[in-house]
Amino acid sequence: DGYEQKAAQWFSRAADAGHTEGIVMWATCLVDGFGTTTNGDEAVKYFALGAEANHPVALFQLGRMYQDGVGVPVDSLHAANLVRRSAELGYRRAQYLWGRCLEEGRGTPVDPSQAMEMYRACSQNITPESMD
Repeated sequence: DGYEQKAAQWFSRAADAGHTEGIVMWATCLVDGFGTTTNGDEAVKYFALGAEANHPVALFQLGRMYQDGVGVPVDSLHAANLVRRSAELGYRRAQYLWGRCLEEGRGTPVDPSQAMEMYRACSQNITPESMD
């Protein structure tokens, strides 16, 4: 609807101005098709910019894109590294996914004790802001 398109336009402008939150929100619009056409290639570009700024959501989302091969070739090692960095910044969704990577050996050696530590950290990291 018109509101989604307006929001996407503002996120795009903020991204073009170099605002990190705007970059991440615009990338999210691009990957989800919120107010704009879905474009995985462009989403990767913007999430990469956010990741360069060490933004936890950008790191997590870019990691998922590498994990799933959306807009980029599948690269389990790079995906795991990005997700790990996001988890280390305290992003709850990344903590859970990094725990799964450790549990299943996706892009990293299997480490059940580290996986449990991540799951524990994730379970203790529940705030209203983390409930996305």
